[in-house]
Amino acid sequence: MVLNKNDIINGKDAYKDVYIKSLDGEIRLRPITSREWQTIQEVESKGLGKFRISPNMNAKNPADMAQAVKGEIDLGKLSKHSFNAKVKTLVYSMSYGDEKWNEDEITKNLTPLNIDEIYNATLKISGIPVTEDQATHIKGELEKFPGDSGGSADSPE
Repeated sequence: MVLNKNDIINGKDAYKDVYIKSLDGEIRLRPITSREWQTIQEVESKGLGKFRISPNMNAKNPADMAQAVKGEIDLGKLSKHSFNAKVKTLVYSMSYGDEKWNEDEITKNLTPLNIDEIYNATLKISGIPVTEDQATHIKGELEKFPGDSGGSADSPE
């Protein structure tokens, strides 16, 4: 079957009833869009802090070029932003039609185990790799893509 524009646009509303073991029941989830995923990634990356790399342009070995990396990771901040990203994922995935969830409802009514399980289910139905094996498989498939030089379309070679 060939998909048209409407089929693709309506795909984001392709809800799935997913069994959540920690809730002992099914809940309705929808896949997240690429824009929503980008927003989620931005929330999570705020926890990494800021890093500054001072390249040594006189180095002969490329590995020595970035010898001065300065940055700090606040593990508390990292954990907080990672959790906030998961909660935002659930807000997107669990909200459909007239059924709207907000961050406060999720954090006050679901356990950390519930949140993790629903988050992983959302990634799975959205086609986002959950495990390292899945990510490795996708990377391998992309590397085998015919005619792909490995760079982005708008970067000079």
